[in-house]
Amino acid sequence: MKEFESFVSQLQKWVQKDKSNFMGIIEKEVENPFAVATAAAKKEGYKDFSEDSAGAKKRDEIAEAIKE
Repeated sequence: MKEFESFVSQLQKWVQKDKSNFMGIIEKEVENPFAVATAAAKKEGYKDFSEDSAGAKKRDEIAEAIKE
């Protein structure tokens, strides 16, 4: 158990040290937040993405969260 706690501690330190690098990677990979948001909304079961539809609203909500 002590080895596991040590591993977790080391992992947490490593993540904190390189957090800015991780954030840069994440930001670079999401070039089109609407494409990612559409895929996420489809995974949640939305199929209609026409203007003012529930799917379009959910997609826009997810895209805004990705942009932040």
